[in-house]
Amino acid sequence: MSYSPELRRRAQQIVDDRRVEAKTDADRREADFSALESRYAPLAGLIRKTAHSTVNALTMEPGKAQSFLEELSVKNLAAQEEVKKLLAEHGLPENWLEPRYTCPLCNDRGNAGGRVCVCYKTLLRELAYKDAGRITPFQKSSFDEFSLDFYPDRPTKNGRTSVRAQMASVFDYCKSYAENFRPSFDSLLFTGDPGLGKTFLSLCIADTVIDRGFTVLYAGCPDLADILNDARFGKGADDPTDLIADCDLFILDDLGAEFSTQFSQAALGSIISNRLAKNASTIISTNLTPAQIETKYPARLASRVLGEYRRMSFEGDDIRRLDA
Repeated sequence: MSYSPELRRRAQQIVDDRRVEAKTDADRREADFSALESRYAPLAGLIRKTAHSTVNALTMEPGKAQSFLEELSVKNLAAQEEVKKLLAEHGLPENWLEPRYTCPLCNDRGNAGGRVCVCYKTLLRELAYKDAGRITPFQKSSFDEFSLDFYPDRPTKNGRTSVRAQMASVFDYCKSYAENFRPSFDSLLFTGDPGLGKTFLSLCIADTVIDRGFTVLYAGCPDLADILNDARFGKGADDPTDLIADCDLFILDDLGAEFSTQFSQAALGSIISNRLAKNASTIISTNLTPAQIETKYPARLASRVLGEYRRMSFEGDDIRRLDA
């Protein structure tokens, strides 16, 4: 799986713009220096002429072509040395007239040595993260930052194992889910009290899935409900429904925290149903218990979430208080 063609187009446009800006800036500095130093223009003309004349060697016999190219090289290098001396006389570095590219590896082309440049890959990830947080901004999170030390060894509510062991199982599943993600993977329901790491692990999944080239969209349920409501009444907000429908992984955080209306429930139900119909992966986190979900939401929506999502139960003590 690779980033979408649209994301790649945007990244390449940014790279191209950087290159144009670097060359425009170099042209400006060259024009200023030429106006300052009258001896520069003839030397610059000679450098350009000798560079362009190399194509004439293509029509010559091999022996003459070699001699011709050597002569051009001598003239070109001599002119370059004179330019460096002029720059030094004015207290300027010898690379003053060269373009200052953002990436020295590829000179803002996006590829180097026949391979995609690291700057282009970084830009793709940055754009993907920006897109992922267009509804609700979020911070990058890493599985490496997760610690089981915050979870006690006491028995879980059902008494089958310890809280720490259960959370170790949840962590392992989430990490494997992210590292092997495909858009048709199971949808997940993270349940548990506040402060147990539901949001954190969902963002760890987002981080890994984005780095692997998939499109992710993250939304806090209150933010999403507000945006959907504003879009409905034409208050300037763009309707994100199509974005949600098209992303590889949709993460809906804090279900139940939104101001619930008949419209918001219908809109959320439609989003959830449409993604299930497309077999598109979704992760929902909530502080509500299954019984509370059934009470708060229409039967059809509650049934879909509780019956068709793989539930991951989070237990323990509020980490935010422990870490305070």
